[in-house]
Parts: sequence; C-alpha cells; structure tokens
Amino acid sequence: SAPILGTNLREAKDYMTRETTTFKQVEQTEHYSTNERELDSSDPNDQVTSTSDSTTNSESVDTFAANSFAHTDGETQPHVGEEVGKEGYCTMLQEAPGFPIKYNGTAYDKEKQNLTQCGQFFDDKVCCTRFQTESLMQKSSVFFDGMFHCPDCYTNFLRFWCEFTCSPNQATFLKINKSLNYLGKDYAEQVVFTIDQKMAKGVFDSCANVKQGLVSGETIFDVFFGVKTSYSEFYERLGASSSSLGGVRIFFDVAGEHTPENTSKPLFFPTGNCQDTCSCNDCPAACPKAPPEIPPSNHYIFGKIKYLQFFSAIGFFLFCLLTVGVTAHCVYFTNKSARANGYAKITEDSSSSHDEADDNNHVNGSINDAVENGHTDTNGYEDISPTKEAVTTNFLGGIFRRLGWVVGRFPILVIFCSIIIVGILAIGIPRIVIETHPEQLWVPPNSLAAQQKSYFDDHFGPFYRIEQLIITSKKADGSLKRLLEGNAGKRNLLAILDIQNKITKITAEKTTSNGTRTVTYEDVCFKPVAGKGCLIQSALGYWQSDRLKLTEDTDYISQLLACAKNPFNPLHNCLNSIGIPDMPNVIFGGFEGKEFGNATAIIVTFLVTNHVTDEENEDAALWEQELLNLLESKPLHPYGFDVAFSTQRSLQDELSRETSTDIVTVVISYAIMFLYVAVALGSIRSPFGVHTKFLLGLWGVLMVLMALVMALGVAGFAGIHATLIISEVIPFLVLAIGVDNIFILVETFQSTDSSLSPQDRMAATMEKVGTSITMASMSEALAFLLGILTRMPAVVAFSMYSSLAILFDYLLQITCFCAMMAIDARRTSANRIDCVPCIRLKAEESWQSRETLKAKEEAGIIRSVFHRFYAPFILHPVVKFVAVILFVGLFVMCVNIVGNGVPQGLEQQIALPQDSYLQDYFDEQADLFKVGAPIYWVIKEPYNYSAIALQNKLCALGAGVDGCKAGSLRNKLGAEALIPDRSYLSGAISSWLDTYIEWLHATRTCCRQYKNTAEFEFCPPEETDSSLCEPCIDPSELNKLEIRLGRPPPQKFYDLFPIFLRSTCTAACALCGEGFQGDTTYFDASGNNLTMPLNKSGLGLNVTIGATRFMGYHTTLRDQNEFIAALKSARKISDTLKETLNIEIFPYSVFYIFFEQYLYINRVTLMCLGLALAAVFVVTLLLMGNVAMSVMVTLMMAMIEVDIIAIVSLWGVHLNAVSVVNLVMAIGISVEFCVHIANSFMSQVGTRQSRAHKALVDMGSAVFKGITITKFLGVVVLAFANSDIFRVYYFRMYFMIVIVGATHGLLFW
Repeated sequence: SAPILGTNLREAKDYMTRETTTFKQVEQTEHYSTNERELDSSDPNDQVTSTSDSTTNSESVDTFAANSFAHTDGETQPHVGEEVGKEGYCTMLQEAPGFPIKYNGTAYDKEKQNLTQCGQFFDDKVCCTRFQTESLMQKSSVFFDGMFHCPDCYTNFLRFWCEFTCSPNQATFLKINKSLNYLGKDYAEQVVFTIDQKMAKGVFDSCANVKQGLVSGETIFDVFFGVKTSYSEFYERLGASSSSLGGVRIFFDVAGEHTPENTSKPLFFPTGNCQDTCSCNDCPAACPKAPPEIPPSNHYIFGKIKYLQFFSAIGFFLFCLLTVGVTAHCVYFTNKSARANGYAKITEDSSSSHDEADDNNHVNGSINDAVENGHTDTNGYEDISPTKEAVTTNFLGGIFRRLGWVVGRFPILVIFCSIIIVGILAIGIPRIVIETHPEQLWVPPNSLAAQQKSYFDDHFGPFYRIEQLIITSKKADGSLKRLLEGNAGKRNLLAILDIQNKITKITAEKTTSNGTRTVTYEDVCFKPVAGKGCLIQSALGYWQSDRLKLTEDTDYISQLLACAKNPFNPLHNCLNSIGIPDMPNVIFGGFEGKEFGNATAIIVTFLVTNHVTDEENEDAALWEQELLNLLESKPLHPYGFDVAFSTQRSLQDELSRETSTDIVTVVISYAIMFLYVAVALGSIRSPFGVHTKFLLGLWGVLMVLMALVMALGVAGFAGIHATLIISEVIPFLVLAIGVDNIFILVETFQSTDSSLSPQDRMAATMEKVGTSITMASMSEALAFLLGILTRMPAVVAFSMYSSLAILFDYLLQITCFCAMMAIDARRTSANRIDCVPCIRLKAEESWQSRETLKAKEEAGIIRSVFHRFYAPFILHPVVKFVAVILFVGLFVMCVNIVGNGVPQGLEQQIALPQDSYLQDYFDEQADLFKVGAPIYWVIKEPYNYSAIALQNKLCALGAGVDGCKAGSLRNKLGAEALIPDRSYLSGAISSWLDTYIEWLHATRTCCRQYKNTAEFEFCPPEETDSSLCEPCIDPSELNKLEIRLGRPPPQKFYDLFPIFLRSTCTAACALCGEGFQGDTTYFDASGNNLTMPLNKSGLGLNVTIGATRFMGYHTTLRDQNEFIAALKSARKISDTLKETLNIEIFPYSVFYIFFEQYLYINRVTLMCLGLALAAVFVVTLLLMGNVAMSVMVTLMMAMIEVDIIAIVSLWGVHLNAVSVVNLVMAIGISVEFCVHIANSFMSQVGTRQSRAHKALVDMGSAVFKGITITKFLGVVVLAFANSDIFRVYYFRMYFMIVIVGATHGLLFW
C-alpha cells in the first residue's frame, strides 16, 4: 500500500502503476472465467478480468491506473447508489498486500483481531484486520509524524482513517463503486466514502496549519497535496492520491454537496479543536493574542495640524508682532532725536566713529582712554561704556600683551622650542592603533549589545563568516523553470555545481615562521555536526552536491521543486550531505509566496568558522581572498549567469579602498585652501614679492600639521585608538578653526603702526585679539572634550583627538606662528622678497611712505567692502527687521522639521566606492532575498530543562492544564510571526526541546533500544525488525499529563540527550538532533563550560545543560529603518517574555551590535550638542564676563545647529555616527563665525550701532576672508569625490556648515 508521502499526484500515480503491473492487460468482461488459474504475480501471462457496475469495456488496468487520477482534473463524480448499508456490517476487508476484497458480512470481534492500532476508537466490533491497521501506520508513518506535535490534528486524522478502515458501521458510509474480479474474488477498485460536512471541515481545519516538521514553514497539506485553504479540494486530492489502501481510488462525498438526501448515512464523529492542544505555530487560533498596536501619540490639534506646528506658528506670530513694535519704537525715537539734534545719518556717525577709534586705539589696542574720557550719546541710542566685564578683558589683554612682546622679541628661540616639543611628542605616533572593527567603534563596551554579543560568543562561538553568491540569469525571464528546462537546463545546474565544488577546492598559501602552509576550505569551514563535513547552503544540496546523482537524475526539475516544497522529504532524499535541510527561502530568491519555481536567483552560501581575534581569523581571510580572485574572473558568465558576491572580509576591504579612492580629492581640497591662505594673507602691491605672505601662509598651514602631529603623539602615548573618521575630519576641522585665527592675527598685526618694532606690534596685536582667539579655541576644545561622556568609542576618540589638536593648534598660533609673523615683519621692513628672503631690494624701490603703507595695509578690498557697503546695509533698521524675521522664521520651520523626526541609519552602499562589486551584491540582496538574518533567542544558565514546569515555558507541544503554556516562548514567537510587519519575525523558530521531547516519545520509532542487552544500545530507526527493539522509555515511565504527549523523567531526559544530538534524520524517523548540536552548552558542578558530551555518562548528575538557543529568522530587511525597527521589536518581545515567563532571555542577531547605536543616537546627539553648547557658554562667560552676550552666543550656536540638522536631513543626510561627529564639529566651526565678532563688539565704545559697525568691519571681514572663503573653496571640491559618503556626509554637511554659519554670523548675528 502507498504511504502518504507523495508531494504531488504524479508520485501517487506512479505508485498505482507499479502496483498494477503484475496484471496482464486483457479484455474486461462482466464475469470472471472460472477456468483461469490462480493469481501468480510473478507470471507475466497471468490474466484478469474486471467487474464493474458500468458496462463492459476493454481498457487495461495500467490505463485505468493512470486514468483514475483524472478526477482531480475534472473527472465526473461516480453516481452513488441508492442502497444504504446497515449498521454492524462491513464493506471491504484486507488480510494481505494488494487490493482489499469485497466483504458484506458483519463486523469482527475486536479482541480476536488483536489490533495494535485504531482499537482505542471502537468498543467491540471492527471491520479490519491487524494487518490493515499496521499497514496503515507503517505506510503513513512520516505523514502522521508530521502531525504528532499537534495532538488534536493527529487524533482527528488518525481516527478519520481508522473509521474508514475499521468502523463496525462501515457499510453505512462506504460503497464499492468499481471492483476487480480475480480468481473468484472481487477486489475493491473504486469506493465512495460519504462523510459529514461538519466533521470533514473539522478534520481539515484542525490540521490545515500544521507544519511539516518543527522548523518548516510549509503545512503538511500543502507539502503532500498542494492544498492550502480549501477543504473540498483537499479531499479530492486525498482520494486521488490513493493514500492508504494500496491504490484504491476513493471518491469523497461530503454530505450535502454530492450525495442525494437519505441515500447514505455520512460518517460523523466529534472532532477536537486544534487550539486546545496545538501550538501557535500549528494552529493560529491557539496563539496568544498579540498586544494591540499602540497608536502614535495624538500630536495633532484641529484635525491635521500638529501641536508643534500650531504653537510654533503662534510663537512666531507673537515674535513678529514684538519685533515690529520694538522696531517701530526705535525708528520713532531715532528720527525724533535726529530732528532735535540735527542728526543726519547713522552710518556717517558710524564711519567717523570707526575712523576715530582707529586713530585712538591702534597702538595700545586698549579701551582705557575711552573709559577715562567717557562717552556721551547724542543720537538717540543709549551710550554704552565699558563696564565691569572690561576688567576681565583688560586683565587677559595685559597677559597676552606681555606674551606677544616676548614672542616678537625672541622669535627664533620660540620656533626652535616649538619644533623640539613637536618632535618629542611625535615619538608617540607609532604607538597609535587604528581601530577598524565597527563593533569596537560605534558600540560602548558596556552597552547591552556588546554584553549580549560577548555572552553569545563565549557560549556558542562567534557567528560564522558568510561567503555568498547570488546567481541570476542575464535573460529577461530568468526563472528557475526557464533556466533549467530543455537541453541546457541540466548543463546550467551542473555548471553551478562545478563552480561550487571548485570553490571547496580553493587553497591559500600562508607564510609562517616555520615555512609555508596550505590553507584549504576544510581547514576553515563551519562544521555544525560533529564528525561530518562543511555546511554549504545551496539548491545543489538536494542532490547532496553529488555530480553523479544530478547527472543520473532524469527528472531533476521535479526533484528540485519537491525538495523546495518540503526540504525534509525523505522520499526524495532532500537533506544535504551532512543531513541538514536547505530551506528554500534561504537558497532561492526573487519569488513570491511559495512559488519557488518562479525564483529568479539561486543563492549559494559557504559558511566559515569565525573567531574573536584577527590572528585567529587569518587563515579564513587568506582563503577568502583566493575566493574573491576566482569570483572576479566571472566563471559562470559563459553560461549566461551573473554572479553578485560577497565575503566576510569584503566590507572591510572595500571601506579601506573607499578611503584611498578619494585621497586625490581630499588632497586637492586641502591644496586649494592652503593656496588661498598663502595668497590672501599678503598683498600684491609694489614692490612685488615684498608684501606677499606665501611663506607666512605656508607656515600657518604647517602649524595645523604640527598641531595634528602633537595630538597624535599624545594620543599614542595615552593609548587612545584612532579611527578613519579622524584622518578624514580632524585636519579639515583644525584647518577651519586655525585659518580663521591666522587671518585675525595677520590682519590685526597689519593694522598696527608699522613704525613700531615687531615686538611692540606683536604685543599690541595679542592684546587686542588674544582674548578673542582664546575664547574661541577654549570653547571649541572644551566642547569637543565633553564628547567623551557619550561613551561611544568613535565619538570619544574623535573628541579626544579634536580637543588635543585644537588646543595644540591654539598654543602654536599664539607662540610659533606669532614668532614667524615677527620675522616676516622684519623681512618686510628690510625689503626682502617673500620665499627668497636672501634677496633684498634697494631702499629707493620702496617709494611709499610709512603713512601710505599703513593706509594701504588697512584698506584691503574685503575690508573696504564691509566698511563702505555691507555694514551700513546690514545695520539699516529695515534690513535688520527683515533679517530677524527671516532667520527666526527659518529657525521655527527647522524646529518643526527636526521635531517630526530625522531619518536614521547609514546605508552600506553609501559608504562604499561606486565601482565596488558589493554595490551589486547589496542591490541584489535587497531585491531578491526572501528571508532576513537569523535571530537566536538565548536562554541563560542555569535552567532546569528536565523540569516539566520549566519545559512548559519554552515548548509548544500542546496546551491546556499541565501542558506547554499558551504564552510560552515558541507560542509567543509564533504569534508574533503572524504579524511580521510589526514583529519582523518570519516563520517558526527551531526548537531543540520540542524536537527532543517528540523524539523521546514511546509511541514513535525514533528512540528505541535493543532488547535484552546489559547496557543501553541504541536501536536505529532503520531497524525494520521491531521485535528486536523497544522504546527508550517505557510508556509507564512517562509523566502523563492532560495532553497525549507525555514527558520523560529527569534522569532519562539527561541520559538520552547525547544520543539525541547524534541522531540522524531518516525516512523512518524525520526527527533528529544532529542539527541542534550547536544550540546547547554544558557546565559542570564547578560552573566550567564544557564541550558537547558524546555519551550519557554524568549528564544530569555531574554535567548540566547550560545556556541554550532557539533559532528563527527575521523577515527580509531592506533598509536602515527596518533594521532598526527589527532590533526594537526583538528587544520588546524579549522583555515581555522575561517578564511573563520569569526567564533570563535575550535576542541576538549579527546586525544588532551595528544598529544598537540608533536606539540611543538621538540621546547621544542631544548630549554631545548640549555639552558643546554648555562649554561655549561657560568659556564665553568667563572670558567676556557678560551673561547676556554669553547667552546670545549660545543661542546663536543652537539656532545654527537646528538649521543645519533640518536642512541636511532634507538633503538626504541621515542621523548616524558620521553625521553626529560632523554636527559636533559644526559647533566648533560656528563658534568662529560668532565669538570673534561678539568679543570685538564688547571691546568697542560708542553706541550699539557704531560698535556693531566697527565689530562687523574689523572681525566680520576677517571671518569672511578667513574661514568662509577658505572653507567654501575646500568644500566645493568634495562635491566631485568618487564615493557617496564624501559627497553626502562631507560635502553636503560641510557646505551647509559654511553657508548657515556664515549667514548667521555675518548677517543675523
């Protein structure tokens, strides 16, 4: 009789054909000829005739066997006779292999039949023999095994077939519609089985969602019959498959659908509801209700207007009213005062004040005269004289004056000492360690993800290294069916297998101190099953990656599709060479639903053992490099295949290459800035070459490099790891800050009286701007230094290096650079040519007087524009009003943008070079993959797995009293998998515990031992002589619960566990444990971790099961938002399980450690920016001594940051570690735009208008000339970089830092 194992009707048809080939084709007659000899199946001349209720025909049995399957494709249902059988009577009986015979007699006594199966459903009488029931269970064992973990389904379906086979009232619902007469006996060939509609639906519904195996996502009915939801279609397919009675064609007649009323009594029995005993994975009705999705907070008012938008609009409106009022008030009193005092124009007063202030203060650089003489307001503005904050300025000015004089007096000594110090600190540079591991860069060492990864690695080993090929066709229709059909089909499949086998033969040469050693794939591959080979996930695993098997398979497409539908199918021998199933959603891509034949990609994955350290992974890295060399040669291209590929080392290699690909761009960017600085510092007036500042500009740039060397050296001595971001960002940052200070120092120096000695001029310069430079530099250094409080390693390293570099750059500028300025002043006074100071021009060639030189030095083009045009325009009342309204409006708009959320993440493609082979791989991965990354649910030790109460918290084998909890680990995760758009979980999890309990059960053939042996000796499932074996656990030892499935006693649980882990899946037992060997750990009485015990000795006594894991999969995650949401969801589910089940559990997936930063990156960003702003406030307050001005500076910085964040987020920049570093850097650069102007304003005397005019001309022009133009020129070059990360995260962000900072500092400020 045919087992219920066929995955399609073809298999059942083939079986029927085989069963009937023993009969010779003869003409069918209505009566059997009595002179025929007895049936001898071995004699080819045996003849039979067929008796039928229909007319005589001449079709052969072979032909009938084929046609009997036509019903599913539309064959007309045979007419059901009107005669109704009586209760207590049978219809047919079977005592030997073959077709059952007609039997219209009364039912047999059950006790006389000595039934081993089905007897539990009947009281006294049965219509079957022991042979029938044993044949039923034997031939359908695998099918019933699939239902075993859902007791109600198992019981319903078993009883359904037991009623069909053994019911004492068989005649009431079963009628033979066609028979075969042979040797005087009528054999049933077609039967009509009348069943009650409610019962039929109940049986189907209880099993409709039961999965084939504990980890398969396919239902049993779908795997074996291709039926998903239609119960009527199921019974048609079931009858057509001739599933249980040796080829008898069954027509199911569901009462009320095909059977005329009162012509038969349908079979009926009450069916169990799957939700009472089945797991969530097998019965959605048993799933615990998922918590309702929490709707987003109601941030809306008046329907669609958000609260933030509403109150921002109200606030902005009130601010506009206030601004209009204040402006009107000022204009009114200004005009009134002007009329009363003959005041003409504010700008004229500002200009005269500016000239007067220059004459009075150029030499001393002090405001003491103004303090002594006082100042009277005559134009309607309040007269502002220096107050107590000037005390701090004067005190610091005196210190810097003395410093400037010393530096100007002994420049050579200062430069020499500086170079010596730089050289000493440079010794620490070789000690620097470049950190490239992402988990060491972006995850704090004590973060939850780091702790969980460490625990996972310690107990189960690091997640394996992945080498993956995505194979697609270059043709338009590249589905598997199209690729594999025809003459070229098998050739294509063999080509893929050949490349797969070629990869396994790759070797690499490793040079060691002992010579050269060959590294093979066997040396590095991942071997999950002890004593077996490497794990390769591939469709070729359906032939065990054996070329001969594939070559000899004439129906390879059916094999491929059958195994894809059921990877555990023992009839097709689908398990790979090491006995592990290749899941179709892992090895195929580009299909919808379960249509694996429409897949457009074959995915081949080679798994390699991973280790913690780079040294341990060196062999694997060498082998991966040889693999890359092979794949880059496009070995499958001649066969019409494209291959996108990746290895474990690929990402790190390509990221390193990305840095080198844009070196030229970065160098050009810096060169342009250097050139501009050298040119802009000097003058091209006659005599040419004397008044240029190329050497001085070059020296200023050299100061930046020396500061970097000093910072690197100190960091090397301190053991602070460096990152690639430091090399890309910090030079740009220090140059931006340093250049501004250089311009301020040079322009202030040039504005002093050139008749004075260089040391006096330097003293005056430092007295005037030393405080401003110090305030800016200290604010920046402290702002960056506070970033170490974030604990994110990359940010901490950036903060340390930036703070040190800015501090050293500041120290070098006020010493070494000032010394060079003094030397350059002596060169200019001596008429020596720049860059060639050994050449001195004659005195008469310098025809200008000192007064003329002074006037020309002061009258730079940019300064003149600021003085004559820009400052008067900006300070006009109408312009000020419009500027305030526009900038505050922009700020309000940006607050709303930021308040709505800034996108997070860093797409891998952006970080890679555009020409990287990984670009294609990631694109194909996002488009084609149908399953996401594996997720492990880790149970920490200690946990007593032998205790039934604790098993019930994890398992899913039944529910109810004393059964697995409805909210158990597997049931909860099964329920979450039903809402993948919220949980990001896909399918059921793999449970070693559920599988083990089923494997142990006494009614199965999986766990048996030989009888009458002194010690335990395992009896494999392949042992067909059942008299030699007995169950591992006597049924009386099982702890009987309310559910059918019992549990073993504790010591038996531990004794048999090592046997289970070594068991292999076979056709006789589809359950095995070898695939779970890596999912459990062990520890002894002292708490020491142990490797897997290969025998039962001591397990449970001296050795206990420790940490374990249950594996599942995420859904396909296609963008950064989904990766982040998947991590959040897993953490939330874990927290719920921890709380409700009181177990120590956590989720782990390989990508969690990279995305955990996004769970708190908003907080880190706010902390970094908040600390930086606080540092700016504190330093400006200490150095300026004015609370109001310090608050204004801080608020200006905050406005700049908010505007930058909002604008760049609209420009495609996401919030990640790179952008956070750039935002912190923006604080440092923005300080330069505002602090110098603010300090200059506070140092002036006169009206607010005149002081603003003077500050804007003096410092605003230097800021524009220095940092704005310099940075703009350097940033524009980055727009032409080869990699997206430079264009997106450096060009766009730096560009907006310059634009937003400059407009706020020079216009709004």
